[in-house]
Amino acid sequence: MSPPMLATVMRGVLGASGMPLSINGRKQALLVNVANALGVRGPETLDTRYGALRLDPSHRPERLLGLAFDNILHDYLSSDLYRYLAALDKAAGDVFVDIGANLGFYSLLARHHGFDTALFEPEPHHAAFLKRNPERYGRVFEVALSDAPGEAVFHVADAKNSGASSLVDHPGIYADAIRVPLDTFSRIAATPEFPRGRVRLIKIDVEGAEVGTVRGMEAWLATGPRPHLWIEVRGGASTRATDTWRHVTAALAPFGYRAHEWKDGKPVAVAASQTFADRGIFDLIFIPS
Repeated sequence: MSPPMLATVMRGVLGASGMPLSINGRKQALLVNVANALGVRGPETLDTRYGALRLDPSHRPERLLGLAFDNILHDYLSSDLYRYLAALDKAAGDVFVDIGANLGFYSLLARHHGFDTALFEPEPHHAAFLKRNPERYGRVFEVALSDAPGEAVFHVADAKNSGASSLVDHPGIYADAIRVPLDTFSRIAATPEFPRGRVRLIKIDVEGAEVGTVRGMEAWLATGPRPHLWIEVRGGASTRATDTWRHVTAALAPFGYRAHEWKDGKPVAVAASQTFADRGIFDLIFIPS
């Protein structure tokens, strides 16, 4: 059986299994190893329920998309953030902002639910994929967000954990370091390239750099917008950027935001006594009062 036919068979079998598959972790590593052993490269064009995607199979995460798109999609569809996004009331022209977009699954799903989108992704291979598929993802800004414009070292994770790349250094988890441009969300949101609708929901997943990202929003928030913010933060048990939740919460409080956790299918306000001392990485939802 030829490698292209094997790829089709693998995709069909995996899709029929219904097995959720993360873009990172041991399962995806095993799948890539099997594909390597069989000489399966993966497709350069993939037809999905959301339209065709143009892929670069030499980029391991895109190769994984070509082999197991439906399985990875299942993982996102079962996430709390997706459920929150899908249930949020919205109007025509509302915008979903995806900061730390990676391969853009949440933006792909947001567009399916009628949102316009703005994606921020500084990792060059991921940004190239998103820009190669503008019909599916919308406007892509290849820049890291912080509290001031400039340039910084961006630490690129290895292919087995491609979502861990960050402005924040951490020994032992990175494969490379590159320089990337920095900007603030406030400045970019004022440019003509940014979607003009009401920003309804912002997702921030920047692997420890969330404090600078949020502080770079303050000038924009001061002009009046009050979107919901779904932010991956760090608690006391995190070994990278410890306790960022405190600084993010403090930065957003002057704008009327209160932190919530997602519990039993709904946001629950964080108690004033909460310390998150035993938490590593977790999500908080910031909802304006």
